Amino acid sequence: MKLRKLLTISLYFSLCVLVACQPHQKYVLDDFFDDTGVEDSNKIKKNLPDLFYNGIDSLSNENVDYIVNKIAEYDYLDGPAIGYGGIRSEQYERFEKLATVKNDSILINLTSHKNAVVRCYAFDALVTRKSLHCLPIFLKHLKDTAGVHTRGGCLGRIGKVNIEFLLALRPEENTYRSWIAFDKSDFVQYSRLLHFDEDHYF
Repeated sequence: MKLRKLLTISLYFSLCVLVACQPHQKYVLDDFFDDTGVEDSNKIKKNLPDLFYNGIDSLSNENVDYIVNKIAEYDYLDGPAIGYGGIRSEQYERFEKLATVKNDSILINLTSHKNAVVRCYAFDALVTRKSLHCLPIFLKHLKDTAGVHTRGGCLGRIGKVNIEFLLALRPEENTYRSWIAFDKSDFVQYSRLLHFDEDHYF
């Protein structure tokens, strides 16, 4: 029995490495222990490093929980490049994986997560996919002044959730968020409402 358990765990880790090296392989690792009789499989999977989740094309609920917990544990809102070398942090890679969740309702629910960084990353993911829920969620969080540690480039600051949501909606140069009709005048209006001064925020 012990030998069977050892062989099963070894095979599971081998599959994890294979998935990490070949992102397009659609193995469902969370179902691997079904009918194997191996005890404490959840404990084993929860202790796996992030590497074993990076190659999974679609996230199961358990994998979402794992990534969300790791984001909350790290508790920094990292941009795509941080530090003098402009590196991509593991935290931002977690966000990228979270953003692949196909069901918008999962991300919508996460905008109400108890952790401020998780709320911000979930909202960023919704903005990236041009969700129609972005504006209602932003309005819902106008009074969400929870502090959030952010890092981008060589800069770091302690921001607020409502401001980070506003910045996520900020129209790019000569454009506007057409899917929710959010333009520069809207950005200025809400900046005043939230007492946001860009010159002193960064």
